[in-house]
Amino acid sequence: MMPVAGPVRAPRYAFVVASATIALIILLVLAFGGVQWQWYLPVYAALFVMAGFALFFPGRFDWLDGAVLLVLMLPLAQLFLHRTTDSAVTASTWLAGAAAAAAFVAMRRSIASTPDRASAWLGRTGASLAAAGGLLAFEAILQLFLTPTRILGLIEVTTATPMGTFVDRDHFAACMGLLLPFALVLALDRRRNSSAVFWALCAVLMLAATVLSLSRGGVIAAGGEIIAFAVWEGIRHRNVTMAIVSVMALLVAAVLYAGSYRYMLARLSPNGLHDTMRMNTVRSSIAMGEARPTWGWGLGTWDAVYPRYALFDDGSDPEYAHCEYAQLFAEAGMAGITLLSLLGLALAYAAYGGIHAYPQISIASILALSGYALHASMDFIFHIPALLLLTALLAAMTTAHPLHTSRL
Repeated sequence: MMPVAGPVRAPRYAFVVASATIALIILLVLAFGGVQWQWYLPVYAALFVMAGFALFFPGRFDWLDGAVLLVLMLPLAQLFLHRTTDSAVTASTWLAGAAAAAAFVAMRRSIASTPDRASAWLGRTGASLAAAGGLLAFEAILQLFLTPTRILGLIEVTTATPMGTFVDRDHFAACMGLLLPFALVLALDRRRNSSAVFWALCAVLMLAATVLSLSRGGVIAAGGEIIAFAVWEGIRHRNVTMAIVSVMALLVAAVLYAGSYRYMLARLSPNGLHDTMRMNTVRSSIAMGEARPTWGWGLGTWDAVYPRYALFDDGSDPEYAHCEYAQLFAEAGMAGITLLSLLGLALAYAAYGGIHAYPQISIASILALSGYALHASMDFIFHIPALLLLTALLAAMTTAHPLHTSRL
Protein backbone atom coordinates (compact mmCIF):
# COMPACT_ATOMS: atom_id res chain seq x y z
CA MET A 1 0.00 0.00 0.00
CA MET A 2 0.99 3.59 -0.57
CA PRO A 3 2.20 5.30 2.62
CA VAL A 4 -0.19 7.80 4.20
CA ALA A 5 0.79 10.97 6.05
CA GLY A 6 -1.30 10.11 9.09
CA PRO A 7 -3.64 7.32 10.08
CA VAL A 8 -6.36 9.71 11.24
CA ARG A 9 -6.24 12.37 8.54
CA ALA A 10 -6.87 10.02 5.61
CA PRO A 11 -10.40 9.03 6.74
CA ARG A 12 -11.28 12.65 7.54
CA TYR A 13 -10.08 13.93 4.18
CA ALA A 14 -11.72 10.97 2.44
CA PHE A 15 -15.06 11.96 3.94
CA VAL A 16 -14.62 15.54 2.68
CA VAL A 17 -13.69 14.37 -0.82
CA ALA A 18 -16.60 11.91 -1.01
CA SER A 19 -19.10 14.46 0.33
CA ALA A 20 -17.92 17.14 -2.10
CA THR A 21 -18.13 14.74 -5.04
CA ILE A 22 -21.68 13.71 -4.14
CA ALA A 23 -22.76 17.32 -3.57
CA LEU A 24 -21.36 18.47 -6.93
CA ILE A 25 -23.18 15.76 -8.85
CA ILE A 26 -26.51 16.19 -7.06
CA LEU A 27 -26.25 19.97 -7.53
CA LEU A 28 -25.64 19.49 -11.25
CA VAL A 29 -28.66 17.20 -11.58
CA LEU A 30 -31.07 19.28 -9.50
CA ALA A 31 -30.07 22.77 -10.56
CA PHE A 32 -28.44 22.54 -13.98
CA GLY A 33 -29.33 19.16 -15.48
CA GLY A 34 -29.34 20.14 -19.13
CA VAL A 35 -30.09 23.84 -18.69
CA GLN A 36 -27.05 25.96 -17.87
CA TRP A 37 -24.24 24.28 -19.81
CA GLN A 38 -21.66 26.84 -18.71
CA TRP A 39 -21.76 25.29 -15.23
CA TYR A 40 -20.34 21.99 -16.38
CA LEU A 41 -16.75 23.17 -16.76
CA PRO A 42 -16.48 24.49 -13.16
CA VAL A 43 -17.94 21.22 -11.89
CA TYR A 44 -15.49 19.26 -14.04
CA ALA A 45 -12.61 21.27 -12.62
CA ALA A 46 -13.78 20.64 -9.04
CA LEU A 47 -14.08 16.90 -9.74
CA PHE A 48 -10.54 16.79 -11.08
CA VAL A 49 -9.37 18.39 -7.84
CA MET A 50 -11.31 15.80 -5.80
CA ALA A 51 -9.76 12.97 -7.81
CA GLY A 52 -6.31 14.48 -7.28
CA PHE A 53 -6.78 14.39 -3.51
CA ALA A 54 -8.17 10.85 -3.67
CA LEU A 55 -5.04 9.56 -5.42
CA PHE A 56 -3.11 10.18 -2.19
CA PHE A 57 -5.41 7.92 -0.16
CA PRO A 58 -4.23 4.41 0.73
CA GLY A 59 -4.37 2.05 -2.21
CA ARG A 60 -2.91 1.29 -5.58
CA PHE A 61 -3.92 1.03 -9.23
CA ASP A 62 -6.09 -2.05 -9.94
CA TRP A 63 -7.70 -3.78 -12.91
CA LEU A 64 -10.93 -1.78 -12.74
CA ASP A 65 -8.99 1.48 -12.79
CA GLY A 66 -7.20 0.05 -15.81
CA ALA A 67 -10.47 -0.61 -17.61
CA VAL A 68 -11.57 2.99 -17.03
CA LEU A 69 -8.20 4.26 -18.25
CA LEU A 70 -8.44 2.18 -21.43
CA VAL A 71 -11.80 3.73 -22.28
CA LEU A 72 -10.35 7.21 -21.73
CA MET A 73 -7.48 6.37 -24.07
CA LEU A 74 -9.83 5.78 -27.01
CA PRO A 75 -10.52 9.42 -27.99
CA LEU A 76 -6.86 10.24 -27.38
CA ALA A 77 -5.89 7.46 -29.80
CA GLN A 78 -8.34 8.84 -32.37
CA LEU A 79 -6.76 12.27 -32.02
CA PHE A 80 -3.19 10.96 -32.18
CA LEU A 81 -3.87 8.70 -35.18
CA HIS A 82 -6.02 11.33 -36.95
CA ARG A 83 -9.06 9.05 -36.91
CA THR A 84 -11.58 11.80 -36.19
CA THR A 85 -13.25 14.26 -38.51
CA ASP A 86 -13.37 16.98 -35.84
CA SER A 87 -10.52 17.09 -33.32
CA ALA A 88 -12.11 19.82 -31.19
CA VAL A 89 -15.36 17.91 -30.73
CA THR A 90 -13.54 14.68 -29.91
CA ALA A 91 -11.38 16.50 -27.36
CA SER A 92 -14.53 17.98 -25.78
CA THR A 93 -16.06 14.50 -25.57
CA TRP A 94 -12.90 13.21 -23.91
CA LEU A 95 -13.19 15.98 -21.29
CA ALA A 96 -16.70 14.84 -20.33
CA GLY A 97 -15.48 11.25 -20.03
CA ALA A 98 -12.47 12.32 -17.98
CA ALA A 99 -14.74 14.20 -15.54
CA ALA A 100 -16.84 11.05 -15.08
CA ALA A 101 -13.66 9.05 -14.47
CA ALA A 102 -12.55 11.65 -11.91
CA ALA A 103 -15.85 11.31 -10.06
CA PHE A 104 -15.48 7.53 -10.13
CA VAL A 105 -11.93 7.62 -8.75
CA ALA A 106 -12.71 10.23 -6.08
CA MET A 107 -15.72 8.34 -4.73
CA ARG A 108 -14.29 4.84 -5.01
CA ARG A 109 -10.98 5.59 -3.32
CA SER A 110 -12.67 7.63 -0.62
CA ILE A 111 -14.91 4.71 0.31
CA ALA A 112 -12.22 2.05 0.06
CA SER A 113 -9.72 4.01 2.16
CA THR A 114 -12.08 3.93 5.16
CA PRO A 115 -13.75 0.49 5.16
CA ASP A 116 -14.92 0.91 8.77
CA ARG A 117 -17.09 3.87 7.76
CA ALA A 118 -18.02 2.71 4.26
CA SER A 119 -21.36 1.17 5.20
CA ALA A 120 -22.57 4.36 6.93
CA TRP A 121 -21.35 6.56 4.07
CA LEU A 122 -23.08 4.45 1.45
CA GLY A 123 -26.30 4.41 3.46
CA ARG A 124 -26.36 8.19 3.73
CA THR A 125 -25.49 8.56 0.05
CA GLY A 126 -28.30 6.23 -0.99
CA ALA A 127 -30.75 8.17 1.17
CA SER A 128 -29.54 11.47 -0.33
CA LEU A 129 -30.04 10.17 -3.86
CA ALA A 130 -33.54 8.87 -3.07
CA ALA A 131 -34.54 12.17 -1.47
CA ALA A 132 -33.09 14.16 -4.38
CA GLY A 133 -35.07 11.98 -6.80
CA GLY A 134 -38.30 12.55 -4.89
CA LEU A 135 -37.70 16.31 -4.79
CA LEU A 136 -36.92 16.49 -8.51
CA ALA A 137 -39.96 14.37 -9.37
CA PHE A 138 -42.26 16.59 -7.27
CA GLU A 139 -40.91 19.72 -8.96
CA ALA A 140 -41.29 18.13 -12.41
CA ILE A 141 -44.93 17.21 -11.80
CA LEU A 142 -45.77 20.74 -10.63
CA GLN A 143 -43.89 22.20 -13.57
CA LEU A 144 -45.73 19.98 -16.04
CA PHE A 145 -49.13 21.25 -14.91
CA LEU A 146 -48.23 24.87 -14.16
CA THR A 147 -45.50 25.84 -16.66
CA PRO A 148 -45.15 22.93 -19.11
CA THR A 149 -42.79 24.76 -21.49
CA ARG A 150 -40.65 26.50 -18.86
CA ILE A 151 -37.95 24.81 -16.81
CA LEU A 152 -38.29 25.84 -13.15
CA GLY A 153 -40.97 28.22 -14.40
CA LEU A 154 -38.27 30.51 -15.82
CA ILE A 155 -36.45 29.13 -18.86
CA GLU A 156 -38.52 28.71 -22.04
CA VAL A 157 -37.88 25.53 -24.06
CA THR A 158 -39.17 25.26 -27.64
CA THR A 159 -37.05 22.45 -29.09
CA ALA A 160 -38.25 19.62 -26.81
CA THR A 161 -40.60 18.77 -23.96
CA PRO A 162 -38.89 19.75 -20.68
CA MET A 163 -39.31 17.85 -17.44
CA GLY A 164 -37.80 18.94 -14.15
CA THR A 165 -34.42 20.55 -14.78
CA PHE A 166 -33.89 18.61 -18.03
CA VAL A 167 -34.58 20.01 -21.48
CA ASP A 168 -35.75 16.63 -22.77
CA ARG A 169 -38.26 14.34 -21.05
CA ASP A 170 -36.28 11.22 -22.03
CA HIS A 171 -33.26 12.55 -20.14
CA PHE A 172 -35.43 13.29 -17.12
CA ALA A 173 -36.86 9.76 -17.23
CA ALA A 174 -33.31 8.36 -17.37
CA CYS A 175 -32.46 10.36 -14.24
CA MET A 176 -35.53 8.96 -12.48
CA GLY A 177 -34.44 5.46 -13.45
CA LEU A 178 -31.05 6.03 -11.84
CA LEU A 179 -32.56 7.23 -8.53
CA LEU A 180 -35.72 5.13 -8.23
CA PRO A 181 -34.07 1.88 -6.99
CA PHE A 182 -32.69 3.65 -3.91
CA ALA A 183 -36.17 4.75 -2.86
CA LEU A 184 -37.53 1.23 -3.46
CA VAL A 185 -34.81 -0.34 -1.34
CA LEU A 186 -35.30 2.12 1.51
CA ALA A 187 -39.09 1.83 1.41
CA LEU A 188 -38.91 -1.94 1.96
CA ASP A 189 -36.05 -1.85 4.46
CA ARG A 190 -37.38 -3.48 7.62
CA ARG A 191 -34.89 -1.51 9.73
CA ARG A 192 -36.43 1.79 8.59
CA ASN A 193 -40.06 1.28 9.56
CA SER A 194 -40.35 4.82 10.92
CA SER A 195 -39.38 6.40 7.58
CA ALA A 196 -40.81 3.77 5.20
CA VAL A 197 -43.76 6.01 4.27
CA PHE A 198 -41.46 8.86 3.26
CA TRP A 199 -39.31 6.65 1.02
CA ALA A 200 -42.42 5.03 -0.47
CA LEU A 201 -43.69 8.53 -1.28
CA CYS A 202 -40.41 9.34 -3.03
CA ALA A 203 -40.73 6.14 -5.07
CA VAL A 204 -44.35 6.94 -5.98
CA LEU A 205 -43.40 10.46 -7.07
CA MET A 206 -40.55 9.20 -9.24
CA LEU A 207 -42.71 6.54 -10.86
CA ALA A 208 -45.51 9.03 -11.45
CA ALA A 209 -43.13 11.56 -12.98
CA THR A 210 -41.66 8.88 -15.25
CA VAL A 211 -45.11 7.92 -16.50
CA LEU A 212 -46.05 11.57 -16.99
CA SER A 213 -42.88 12.16 -18.99
CA LEU A 214 -44.29 9.78 -21.63
CA SER A 215 -40.78 8.48 -22.24
CA ARG A 216 -41.15 4.97 -23.59
CA GLY A 217 -37.55 4.09 -22.87
CA GLY A 218 -37.87 5.47 -19.35
CA VAL A 219 -41.06 3.52 -18.60
CA ILE A 220 -39.60 0.28 -19.97
CA ALA A 221 -36.38 0.73 -17.97
CA ALA A 222 -38.28 1.58 -14.77
CA GLY A 223 -40.55 -1.42 -15.29
CA GLY A 224 -37.53 -3.66 -15.71
CA GLU A 225 -36.01 -2.29 -12.51
CA ILE A 226 -39.21 -2.94 -10.58
CA ILE A 227 -39.53 -6.51 -11.84
CA ALA A 228 -35.87 -7.24 -11.07
CA PHE A 229 -36.25 -5.73 -7.61
CA ALA A 230 -39.34 -7.85 -6.91
CA VAL A 231 -37.43 -10.97 -7.90
CA TRP A 232 -34.50 -9.94 -5.68
CA GLU A 233 -36.75 -9.32 -2.70
CA GLY A 234 -38.50 -12.61 -3.23
CA ILE A 235 -35.23 -14.52 -3.34
CA ARG A 236 -33.76 -12.61 -0.42
CA HIS A 237 -36.72 -13.01 1.93
CA ARG A 238 -38.09 -16.19 0.35
CA ASN A 239 -41.45 -14.48 0.11
CA VAL A 240 -42.31 -13.75 -3.49
CA THR A 241 -45.86 -12.67 -2.65
CA MET A 242 -44.68 -9.98 -0.24
CA ALA A 243 -42.22 -8.59 -2.75
CA ILE A 244 -44.64 -8.55 -5.67
CA VAL A 245 -47.51 -7.06 -3.67
CA SER A 246 -45.30 -4.35 -2.18
CA VAL A 247 -43.76 -3.29 -5.45
CA MET A 248 -47.00 -3.48 -7.43
CA ALA A 249 -48.69 -1.34 -4.78
CA LEU A 250 -46.12 1.36 -5.43
CA LEU A 251 -46.59 1.01 -9.17
CA VAL A 252 -50.39 1.17 -9.04
CA ALA A 253 -50.24 4.18 -6.71
CA ALA A 254 -47.90 5.94 -9.11
CA VAL A 255 -50.08 5.29 -12.15
CA LEU A 256 -53.25 6.37 -10.33
CA TYR A 257 -51.48 9.47 -9.06
CA ALA A 258 -50.30 10.35 -12.53
CA GLY A 259 -53.70 9.60 -14.07
CA SER A 260 -52.12 9.32 -17.50
CA TYR A 261 -52.11 5.63 -18.29
CA ARG A 262 -54.24 6.17 -21.42
CA TYR A 263 -51.74 8.66 -22.78
CA MET A 264 -48.93 6.26 -21.96
CA LEU A 265 -50.62 3.45 -23.90
CA ALA A 266 -51.06 5.78 -26.86
CA ARG A 267 -47.43 6.81 -26.59
CA LEU A 268 -46.30 3.16 -26.61
CA SER A 269 -48.02 2.60 -29.96
CA PRO A 270 -46.17 3.39 -33.23
CA ASN A 271 -45.81 7.11 -33.69
CA GLY A 272 -45.55 7.55 -37.45
CA LEU A 273 -42.89 9.85 -38.81
CA HIS A 274 -41.17 10.37 -35.44
CA ASP A 275 -40.55 6.64 -34.97
CA THR A 276 -39.40 6.32 -38.58
CA MET A 277 -36.84 9.08 -37.95
CA ARG A 278 -35.59 7.29 -34.83
CA MET A 279 -35.09 4.00 -36.69
CA ASN A 280 -33.43 5.77 -39.60
CA THR A 281 -30.83 7.32 -37.27
CA VAL A 282 -30.01 3.85 -35.99
CA ARG A 283 -29.74 2.34 -39.48
CA SER A 284 -27.61 5.25 -40.64
CA SER A 285 -25.35 4.88 -37.59
CA ILE A 286 -24.72 1.24 -38.43
CA ALA A 287 -23.88 2.21 -42.00
CA MET A 288 -21.50 4.89 -40.70
CA GLY A 289 -19.75 2.33 -38.52
CA GLU A 290 -19.47 -0.15 -41.37
CA ALA A 291 -17.73 2.54 -43.44
CA ARG A 292 -15.03 2.89 -40.75
CA PRO A 293 -15.33 -0.32 -38.73
CA THR A 294 -12.13 -0.07 -36.68
CA TRP A 295 -11.97 3.48 -35.26
CA GLY A 296 -15.18 5.08 -36.44
CA TRP A 297 -15.48 8.74 -37.39
CA GLY A 298 -14.39 10.19 -34.05
CA LEU A 299 -16.21 10.55 -30.75
CA GLY A 300 -18.72 13.38 -30.81
CA THR A 301 -18.81 13.72 -34.61
CA TRP A 302 -22.06 11.86 -35.31
CA ASP A 303 -24.17 14.90 -36.23
CA ALA A 304 -21.55 16.17 -38.67
CA VAL A 305 -21.28 12.84 -40.53
CA TYR A 306 -24.93 11.76 -40.37
CA PRO A 307 -26.18 13.83 -43.37
CA ARG A 308 -23.95 11.75 -45.67
CA TYR A 309 -25.67 8.57 -44.53
CA ALA A 310 -29.23 9.83 -43.92
CA LEU A 311 -31.70 7.49 -45.64
CA PHE A 312 -33.92 10.40 -46.67
CA ASP A 313 -34.48 14.05 -45.82
CA ASP A 314 -37.56 14.27 -43.59
CA GLY A 315 -36.92 17.88 -42.57
CA SER A 316 -35.44 16.96 -39.20
CA ASP A 317 -31.90 17.73 -38.09
CA PRO A 318 -31.03 15.12 -35.42
CA GLU A 319 -27.93 15.70 -33.30
CA TYR A 320 -27.77 12.15 -31.92
CA ALA A 321 -28.89 8.65 -32.82
CA HIS A 322 -31.67 7.21 -30.68
CA CYS A 323 -29.44 4.31 -29.66
CA GLU A 324 -26.20 4.96 -27.84
CA TYR A 325 -24.66 1.66 -28.94
CA ALA A 326 -25.32 2.30 -32.62
CA GLN A 327 -23.90 5.80 -32.25
CA LEU A 328 -20.83 4.46 -30.45
CA PHE A 329 -20.24 2.06 -33.34
CA ALA A 330 -20.45 4.99 -35.76
CA GLU A 331 -18.14 7.22 -33.73
CA ALA A 332 -15.64 4.67 -32.37
CA GLY A 333 -16.08 1.51 -34.43
CA MET A 334 -15.33 -1.90 -32.99
CA ALA A 335 -12.62 -0.37 -30.79
CA GLY A 336 -15.29 1.57 -28.90
CA ILE A 337 -17.73 -1.35 -28.70
CA THR A 338 -14.98 -3.64 -27.41
CA LEU A 339 -13.74 -1.23 -24.75
CA LEU A 340 -17.27 -0.44 -23.53
CA SER A 341 -18.01 -4.18 -23.29
CA LEU A 342 -14.81 -4.78 -21.32
CA LEU A 343 -15.67 -1.95 -18.94
CA GLY A 344 -19.17 -3.33 -18.45
CA LEU A 345 -17.81 -6.81 -17.66
CA ALA A 346 -15.23 -5.36 -15.26
CA LEU A 347 -17.90 -3.37 -13.43
CA ALA A 348 -20.23 -6.37 -13.27
CA TYR A 349 -17.49 -8.57 -11.80
CA ALA A 350 -16.53 -5.95 -9.21
CA ALA A 351 -20.17 -5.29 -8.34
CA TYR A 352 -20.80 -8.97 -7.59
CA GLY A 353 -18.72 -8.74 -4.42
CA GLY A 354 -20.60 -5.60 -3.39
CA ILE A 355 -23.83 -7.57 -3.09
CA HIS A 356 -22.28 -9.54 -0.23
CA ALA A 357 -20.61 -6.53 1.41
CA TYR A 358 -23.40 -3.92 1.12
CA PRO A 359 -26.46 -5.76 -0.28
CA GLN A 360 -29.01 -2.95 -0.23
CA ILE A 361 -26.91 -0.15 -1.70
CA SER A 362 -25.25 -2.50 -4.17
CA ILE A 363 -28.49 -3.96 -5.49
CA ALA A 364 -29.95 -0.46 -5.86
CA SER A 365 -26.89 0.69 -7.83
CA ILE A 366 -26.85 -2.44 -9.98
CA LEU A 367 -30.55 -2.09 -10.81
CA ALA A 368 -30.10 1.60 -11.62
CA LEU A 369 -27.11 1.01 -13.91
CA SER A 370 -28.80 -1.95 -15.62
CA GLY A 371 -31.93 0.11 -16.27
CA TYR A 372 -29.75 2.94 -17.58
CA ALA A 373 -27.98 0.56 -19.97
CA LEU A 374 -31.35 -0.70 -21.23
CA HIS A 375 -32.68 2.83 -21.70
CA ALA A 376 -29.54 3.75 -23.65
CA SER A 377 -30.57 1.33 -26.40
CA MET A 378 -33.61 3.56 -27.07
CA ASP A 379 -32.38 7.12 -26.38
CA PHE A 380 -29.22 9.23 -26.33
CA ILE A 381 -28.52 9.51 -22.61
CA PHE A 382 -24.76 8.89 -22.42
CA HIS A 383 -24.25 12.37 -23.87
CA ILE A 384 -25.88 14.22 -20.96
CA PRO A 385 -23.07 15.21 -18.55
CA ALA A 386 -25.23 15.22 -15.41
CA LEU A 387 -26.40 11.66 -16.16
CA LEU A 388 -22.90 10.48 -17.04
CA LEU A 389 -21.52 11.79 -13.74
CA LEU A 390 -24.40 10.22 -11.82
CA THR A 391 -23.69 6.81 -13.37
CA ALA A 392 -20.01 7.18 -12.45
CA LEU A 393 -21.03 7.85 -8.85
CA LEU A 394 -23.26 4.76 -8.73
CA ALA A 395 -20.55 2.62 -10.33
CA ALA A 396 -18.10 3.74 -7.65
CA MET A 397 -20.59 3.01 -4.87
CA THR A 398 -21.08 -0.60 -5.90
CA THR A 399 -17.43 -1.47 -6.67
CA ALA A 400 -15.60 0.06 -3.66
CA HIS A 401 -16.06 -2.62 -1.01
CA PRO A 402 -13.81 -4.64 1.32
CA LEU A 403 -13.44 -7.56 -1.07
CA HIS A 404 -11.58 -5.26 -3.43
CA THR A 405 -10.02 -2.83 -0.96
CA SER A 406 -6.76 -4.77 -0.72
CA ARG A 407 -6.19 -4.35 -4.43
CA LEU A 408 -7.17 -0.70 -4.68
